[in-house]
Amino acid sequence: MENTSNLKYPSSSSWREAYEIQSLVKYEAPNIEAVYFLYDNINISGGQSLDNSSYPNFGYWSNTSINESVNKIRVSGFLRDEEYLNKKIDLINAFKIKTDDENPAFIFLPLYPRLKVTLENWSIDEKANENGQCKIELNFNLCAETSVRLWRRKNDENYNFLNIEDAKNNVQEIANKNLEKKLENNFNYDTFLSGINNVSSKLSNVIGMIQGKADYINDMARAINTISSTIAQGIRTPSVFADALQNVVSSIVNGIIDIKQSVNETAESSKSLINSILPIENAKNNEKKVLLQFLNFYNYDTTKDTISFNEMNTAKESDNFIKIIAVTAVASIIIQIDDSKEKIKNYLELYDKLNDSINKDDHELNNALIDLKISVIEELKIKELKKLRKIKFNKNMTLLNAEHFLNSYNLRDFNFIEDSFVLPKEIFYV
Repeated sequence: MENTSNLKYPSSSSWREAYEIQSLVKYEAPNIEAVYFLYDNINISGGQSLDNSSYPNFGYWSNTSINESVNKIRVSGFLRDEEYLNKKIDLINAFKIKTDDENPAFIFLPLYPRLKVTLENWSIDEKANENGQCKIELNFNLCAETSVRLWRRKNDENYNFLNIEDAKNNVQEIANKNLEKKLENNFNYDTFLSGINNVSSKLSNVIGMIQGKADYINDMARAINTISSTIAQGIRTPSVFADALQNVVSSIVNGIIDIKQSVNETAESSKSLINSILPIENAKNNEKKVLLQFLNFYNYDTTKDTISFNEMNTAKESDNFIKIIAVTAVASIIIQIDDSKEKIKNYLELYDKLNDSINKDDHELNNALIDLKISVIEELKIKELKKLRKIKFNKNMTLLNAEHFLNSYNLRDFNFIEDSFVLPKEIFYV
């Protein structure tokens, strides 16, 4: 499995600005509100798990790196005011909530990004000669990254795979909820509106690349117009724009799927109907062209034009939402592409690149994106198995000869029959 435990960069490269943005330690246990305390000291440690061997008879030794060891995070701080006792109880209740890779906690630290962690142990120290405060010590393990959880979930016998639509709807629902929540307090409407106009322009360009009947293109254009209509009405609610953007992306995805189906039906029927759509070969490229456009959203960033914290937070969260919607579009399109396994593998690598660019601090969103990736992989597996290939031989062939002909040298492992068994002249294989 790929090691993806690298830390992200903090909210600002300037330590002064970083302190201004986050001067307290914030601990967020699964499914409850975050609790705060004063920061005193932070220690992050890591290393390699080594296989050490010594050879006393020969006077030397060896060190072999097995993998990266768990990154440890130790945080200390204080609660300090006249009414700190109630806050102390809130902290203890939060610390007692169980955490693991599937249900992580989040810790916000000065000079560090938001970290996904599991709480190993905690302690609260109160001294008689230091009334009015308590000292807090926390020990965390940095959470396993997505690739590790994906591997675990795929190999869990009790895990039930979702179909693409259910997995996609789950991601979209959580993304909408998170966007509304994260922009609740630090929201700049002008920055948000600028981002909406920017992505609308990009989606319009995507629609302009699609080949097909005017009816399909007009449906996509009407979906884009709903965004303009929402802006004209003076609506300032992020979730309304989120729904409109999702509607546009769904319209594009469904449109190219409908065009593909129309092309296939036309090709199978009379060729005289071809003139009712644009050239078939061009229309067949719709999926790949649109897929690559959505995959390219991995580097989508509008934060560089922001100045204040509210502007930066608004741009960051709206950019993240757009990347999430792009991933759902990619998931729907990639299973429609009829291409070799090698090319599909390349698309999946780009899918991972887009997926990795998303801030998945919310554990519900992270799990939903894992479910979506698994659904895509399973759907592609099923599609590959359905590709029955037919081949005709000039004469009846033995199993051994067919194995060499098809360049499939594990054929006999799946067929417990003699090499001399004669196959018919026409066979189907996967």
